[in-house]
Amino acid sequence: MLFITSISYPLLQTLCLIAINNNDKKPNRSIILHMGPAKTGSTSIQQASGLFRKQLEQDGYFKPYNLLLQEEEKDGFGIMKQKIKVAPSNQVNFATCFLPQTAPIVSIHSCIPELLQVAREQKQKNVFVSAETFGEVHTDGFQKLKTYLLSSAADNEGEQGSGWDEITIVVYYRHFYSWVVSCYYEIMSNIDERRDVSINMNEFVQHLIIEQHHFFHAAPLVKRLKQTFITEEENENTEIIVMDMHSKKDFGSSPSESFFCHALSNKTAKTCKAIQNYNKQQQGEKDNKVNERNEGSIDHFLLIRGALAKNLISMNDVLLNTQQYQQKVNQVRQKMDHLKFHEGIQFEKICLEDDLLEKLWDLSLQYKHELEPNILRGMSNNGKEKEETIIMREDFEKQAKTKFCVIDVDKALSMTILNEKEYLKKYFESLVS
Repeated sequence: MLFITSISYPLLQTLCLIAINNNDKKPNRSIILHMGPAKTGSTSIQQASGLFRKQLEQDGYFKPYNLLLQEEEKDGFGIMKQKIKVAPSNQVNFATCFLPQTAPIVSIHSCIPELLQVAREQKQKNVFVSAETFGEVHTDGFQKLKTYLLSSAADNEGEQGSGWDEITIVVYYRHFYSWVVSCYYEIMSNIDERRDVSINMNEFVQHLIIEQHHFFHAAPLVKRLKQTFITEEENENTEIIVMDMHSKKDFGSSPSESFFCHALSNKTAKTCKAIQNYNKQQQGEKDNKVNERNEGSIDHFLLIRGALAKNLISMNDVLLNTQQYQQKVNQVRQKMDHLKFHEGIQFEKICLEDDLLEKLWDLSLQYKHELEPNILRGMSNNGKEKEETIIMREDFEKQAKTKFCVIDVDKALSMTILNEKEYLKKYFESLVS
């Protein structure tokens, strides 16, 4: 049935203009920036974004690297693939565009301006970027990032596209002391990459605290972000989300589920569902392929480093072959387990000194309190704060006696058993013969 009513011409004209303006209105463009920092489950999140790329795109989010490959395929694919030195799910070459060109990581993973350009040009597509390298960006770099994110085409001569209407920045918090030991384990296990770093944990922690390398931790990172993005004008389109790795509510069963199901709420519903189904198929295991490195004992890595430093072994040929190197590491681990459990050999340990432990605890507590007031999800206010601090202290004291205690390499390498046979030295020699 058709109903006809009379409408005055001025009113009809007004309604038509409103309809035209609504049709011309651009859809909101959204960008999600996952900034790590390192050792907070970033690898898990990045691998999940690759494994469930289809679902992520169905949610409306595209990674600059994938967008760029789509553009290249039109003209003959290959250039960008040669420039990317890590898994494309880690958009490090996007993040390094906001670091000084003198930064060490830039020499390895240089900025690829085309990634920034293609992200801006996709007017109808939202963008997802994950790179723990953002944790190394200083305030001036974040100011450059802010200009890139908010500026329109008119503000950037020659550039196509426009700024984003919604900016979501996600950072993961981990207790400082737990983050420090994780960084130590990571560096010590990458012998071929960081041979210059002292294997002495006391020296490592002392250097990190004095030289303020904790600059990369979540608390200083969030402070720099707030100084840049949350100004007196209050950018309503920018949201900084801090997720608590120690909260069951925030972290869930895995870093990837925490990120796509909790941090982003309904923005990535299809990706979230796919990850949850995947985890169920894996019988509740944490992400299986989508999980960060297991932080077990580091002693076997320290022993290899010590042997290398004393020229007891030379593994230059092995270091060029990852598979062979891993076999050697496993052999050393097995040998140490045999000596410990079958021959009763006890390796002496060196623990972190008391004064360093207290400095570590003070900074850990400071950073926790800095993030608590109004942005840290999962951390309770007022009443439970004391209870949470007690739980945190108990965990700290436990780690002080376990993870912050490592093998005394010098004593281990000088130990002898029956008939004065230097088993470790000869064993190392046998590994490379």
